[in-house]
Amino acid sequence: MNLKARTLDLVEQRDFHELAILVNNNKRAVKYIYSVLYEPNASNKWNGIDAFGYLAKELGESDTEFFREILRRFIWMMNEEGGNSNWSAPEAIGEIVYNQPGLFGYLAPVMITAAIDEKIFQKGMLWAIARFGEVIPNEVIKFENEIIEFLHCDNPEIKGLAARALGNSGIKKAGPILQTMVKNDKLIEIYIDGKKHVLTIGQIAIEALVKLEKTKV
Repeated sequence: MNLKARTLDLVEQRDFHELAILVNNNKRAVKYIYSVLYEPNASNKWNGIDAFGYLAKELGESDTEFFREILRRFIWMMNEEGGNSNWSAPEAIGEIVYNQPGLFGYLAPVMITAAIDEKIFQKGMLWAIARFGEVIPNEVIKFENEIIEFLHCDNPEIKGLAARALGNSGIKKAGPILQTMVKNDKLIEIYIDGKKHVLTIGQIAIEALVKLEKTKV
């Protein structure tokens, strides 16, 4: 099996342990993981996002510059001038930052700044904030007003993702608006911990409020 086929097979099978060994021995394998993020197959796209997070966790400390370059490439992909917009770049950045916040947390605001006014990236950005907001809330709170504004969006998915992002990041200022959302029965699909979950916006708002109650002032 050639390198491309082996890499894609490991991603699809979610055998991230073997994938880390492969990447550690041959960095060229990473370019094939990038390709997965463009796939119309949503399940495999998420496998690719999770793969980047696992690789960062396992190899980030020993090969920090390599992962910095990966993150720079994702940010470049988000830049219009890059001419190669990758819709899943925010999620991949979020997963890497979540797994190595001490090394790469400083890039979270860079991603948010690049994505916040671009509709194509907003869902991915909010998902990413919900991910790394748990470990680097101080990098998220700088954007609290902008994120809260998404709670007023007519798009149910944006509204739900924003609620989760605010709850996970401990942004108490969002509490009053979240309270008004607890009876919202519109369903959305969210990818959490390796699985797709179908939840009402009300359920997400309640979970966010519970987390805010536990957040220290």
